[in-house]
Amino acid sequence: MRNEDGEDLNIMALGLAYRNTHSAFWSTFMDLEIGRADNTTLNEDSDFAELVIGATYRPSRDTRLRMTARARTTDGVTVDTDLIGLRLEAEHDFNVGLTGVDRRWTISAHAQADRVEVTDTALIPAMRDDDRQTYGLSLRAFFTDDAYVRASVAQISRSSTNATFDLDQTVLTLQLGWEF
Repeated sequence: MRNEDGEDLNIMALGLAYRNTHSAFWSTFMDLEIGRADNTTLNEDSDFAELVIGATYRPSRDTRLRMTARARTTDGVTVDTDLIGLRLEAEHDFNVGLTGVDRRWTISAHAQADRVEVTDTALIPAMRDDDRQTYGLSLRAFFTDDAYVRASVAQISRSSTNATFDLDQTVLTLQLGWEF
């Protein structure tokens, strides 16, 4: 897999997942993961732990509102990171009435804010704090009962105490998928 900086990673992890549907409207979830990552681009190993906790509210059969909080720590040879973040997401399923396609389309939007503290002994200054905001829209459209296309757009902004790491970019993705 690749991380957000485009570096290749091999990851081995052990996790624990919790899901609980409290009613027709509310559910909660939690994921805990502990593992080791091998960054083949930088030839560096690191240990990590991540906790994700959240709740989903379903005001109707077609609409889901989700809030997720997460914390992640990574300890490497030269780079240590601590992340804390919050994500809000809304999804709505709808029928477009295509003949021969019974699957509903899904439109979604999200807003996410992360605070990342990075210590990198290979850089001067060695410490930096990043504030990252992401906003996005997505449409998943089925063109058969099994195959779909997903079009997404996201705006990512990162403000860092080290201006070299400031970032402002728009990401467009087009994905073809098949559910079986």
